[in-house]
Order: sequence, then C-alpha cells, then structure tokens
Amino acid sequence: MRSPPPSLQSVLDRAIRAHAPLLLPTRAALSVGELRCGRLGGFPEGALVVGDDMTAGVVVPPAPGRSVSAVLTFEPHSALGVIEPFSGAHGTSVLDRYLAFGHGVVQTLSTAALGAAGAPSPLARLEEGSVAAILLSTHAPPDATLLSAEIRVRTETRVLRGVYYLLCDAKELVSRGHGRLATSDSQAGAGSRQRPPVS
Repeated sequence: MRSPPPSLQSVLDRAIRAHAPLLLPTRAALSVGELRCGRLGGFPEGALVVGDDMTAGVVVPPAPGRSVSAVLTFEPHSALGVIEPFSGAHGTSVLDRYLAFGHGVVQTLSTAALGAAGAPSPLARLEEGSVAAILLSTHAPPDATLLSAEIRVRTETRVLRGVYYLLCDAKELVSRGHGRLATSDSQAGAGSRQRPPVS
C-alpha cells in the first residue's frame, strides 16, 4: 500500500531547513510554520499577515513564460534582525543583504512547492508598504491562488516571523499533488482560519 504524499507544509519545512546554512550562514535556524490558502482577490481572507501598515517585502516576479510570482515579508524591525548576522559582510549594503536573503528563501520554497515550474525569476526587488499593496504590485490576477506560509527565523536570543506568499494558478499546486490544499480555503497547522495573524 502506497503511503500518502507528504503535506506541502512538511515539504516546505524540509526544504528551508536544508538550505538554512546557505541562506543564513550563522547558527540561526529557519523553519516553516502554519500554511493558509485563498485567493488574491479575497485577501486578507484565507491568508496569513505579518505587520500592519508597513512591511519590508522582497518581490520576485514571474520568470519569462511563467505566471508564478512570490513575495517574502517581514516587519521592518524583524527584517533588520534577520540580516544582523551578515553585519560582517563586505561590499554589500543592508538592503542588498536582505534582498539576497529574501530571494534565496523565495527560490527555495517556490521550487520546493512547484518544482521547475516554480523556479522564480533571477530578478527581485524591494517593496515597502502594506502587505496588500505589495501583493498587488505583482500584477497577479484577482483569481490567482494565494498560498501563505509562516517563516520562522530562530536566533540564539529570539524568534523572528515573516510570511512567504506564492501566487500561482491552482492547477500548479494540483499538478504537484497538493490539490486538496489548492481547492480549500485554508490549511492551518493546528487550527482554523480564525486564528490571529502572525505577529
């Protein structure tokens, strides 16, 4: 008897943990927590949100010929906390280090979720504003599936939380065996859609 496929949450969590030493060359640990799934046009219904009016987002547009885009957001003070371990890096600014980290996280998770179809563009940009405004800046259609996943960065002294957003066609998730998630309003690790936003 064939065992059921692993949940998307476990797939993403394994991927981010395996790539953590490359994304954060320190003793900080990366993990994926709760997942939710909804539609961009229904945001914030069925989505996780970190922060209120101001977040620091890394936006990765679709690669040529593809329709998948992704965003990583942290509150500004958390974004600074994430890149503090890179303070000894030479020749790069704080913004460049955060952009590189965000692009690496997006690349890791998008590819883990969708395989080659999820491989993001080599380009990325920084956006600062509300999560809603940053998501709209991707120009994804309102009926796009919006997957959101809690990202945890655990350092020796604290845990910083952000959110990874994947915008794609539902069939992309279905083709990877995640049809149940793609056709449901949300998937929480141990709760319901009424849980409070990530903070």
